[in-house]
This record gives sequence, structure tokens and C-alpha cells, in this order.
Amino acid sequence: MEILKVLVVDDEPNIRDLLSASLRFAGHQVATAANGTDAINMITATMPDLVSLHLSLPDIARFGVSKTDP
Repeated sequence: MEILKVLVVDDEPNIRDLLSASLRFAGHQVATAANGTDAINMITATMPDLVSLHLSLPDIARFGVSKTDP
């Protein structure tokens, strides 16, 4: 099994913790963010293989967390 770097983004701590624990139990490296701003910073810094993103974050509108190439 391939170990993935996963970023879990959710403003609900219980959901974030449960999903993170499940992914760690499966052997993946997991980082978390509680809002869109932190998510963008972590994506840029860590380049995760997978992002689990809650679409209703309080600080960024739907689909506002995105990366565009110049």
C-alpha cells in the first residue's frame, strides 16, 4: 500500500479528528487545517497527495480553495 500525504480540512473539530485518526490508522501521513486560509498555506508548504476539503468553510466561499498555475 502506498503511503499518502493527506490534508484534512474541516472547521468541525470532531469530524477533522475522526477522519484524521482513520487515515493515520490506515498508515497515511496526515496534516489538518481548520479553515481555508490555513489550508491554502499548508497545501503550498507541504504539497499533499490528497486533500479532504469541507466545502462550507467559514472564511472562504465554496471552491475558493484552489491553486491556479500562472
